[in-house]
Amino acid sequence: MKMTDTLGQSQLEPGYNLQERLLLVLLLVSGVALLAGLAMMAHFLLPVDPRFQIGKLTDFSLLRPQRLNLQTNLSVYVVKLNDQIRVWDTLPITQPTCGRIQWVAANLRFEDPCTAGKWCLDGSVADPRIPGIHTLTEYPTTIEPDGTITISAFNKIVGRPLPTDLDIPTSPYWMPPDDIYYCRHITPDR
Repeated sequence: MKMTDTLGQSQLEPGYNLQERLLLVLLLVSGVALLAGLAMMAHFLLPVDPRFQIGKLTDFSLLRPQRLNLQTNLSVYVVKLNDQIRVWDTLPITQPTCGRIQWVAANLRFEDPCTAGKWCLDGSVADPRIPGIHTLTEYPTTIEPDGTITISAFNKIVGRPLPTDLDIPTSPYWMPPDDIYYCRHITPDR
């Protein structure tokens, strides 16, 4: 109930002010609870960036790729090139893809047994005759001060297609230059 003072200004009864404050506190607590609930839902609904520690720098030998199976659907090759660590996805971007690329040590390159795609240790294409071939997909690495190498499965760099202006003969008898086909830009002594 409202009362007026001697100047005609309206004042609230003392009990009404308490009800108003209780309502304000109730609304504030409800708002905080709603925000907390939304934050928890976002935590469970948004994908988590899976990070994998794949080893230490000293675990990998120069020019000798090591295959690591990180999850059921994720395996990678870790390659040490001079002072760099490169991590390649084992699934090529070629159609059709029937399996994962393999390291063929005798040829010093990765090969796809289905499409005959070939890639050098640096992920570049060794045989551009394969229709739709891309460079290998890479996972950027983070190297901690203690030498531990970590990759993020969400931050992969998808392989790039070959430039469309390349004039690649379609004859089955044409072979790429030896420097490309045998990846001599990486292993010049071959």
